[in-house]
Amino acid sequence: MQLRALIASKTRASSAAKQRSGQAYARMLGLTPGPSGKDDLIDGSGVVNGRFIYFQCKLSQYPLGAKYADEFYAGLEKYEAQIGVMLSGVGYTIGKNEGFLARLEGYPRIQQGIFRYHLLSLEDLYCESERFLRALEDLPPLQDLRDDSCQEE
Repeated sequence: MQLRALIASKTRASSAAKQRSGQAYARMLGLTPGPSGKDDLIDGSGVVNGRFIYFQCKLSQYPLGAKYADEFYAGLEKYEAQIGVMLSGVGYTIGKNEGFLARLEGYPRIQQGIFRYHLLSLEDLYCESERFLRALEDLPPLQDLRDDSCQEE
């Protein structure tokens, strides 16, 4: 129950608070936070093993749809990243036409494997899910994010 409350507080916060949270998550992931104010599609970045990492955070209280996949891909292109990490508040839409993943995987440079990406939610971060653990392979060392509210009762 604590995890749900934490996620709800993050996703229902003001735009300014969400931006500060995005910068804090970038730091937690071992990345350099993006600028305050208009961030020009980047909430954090870093370089690991010579590969540029692009980080975008959208703490919506709804699953992110195709429009956000377009923005994420545009950021990958703009910053010439090799690795992209997207952090959502509660996840991503699923669907053949308007789903986040379907849209993202429709781009040629994704299909060609030019960009690697990791799609995470706040729950993935705080509970250190399998998706999160796979993302760690492409991220710098990070802070302990474990949360007791993720433990089975």
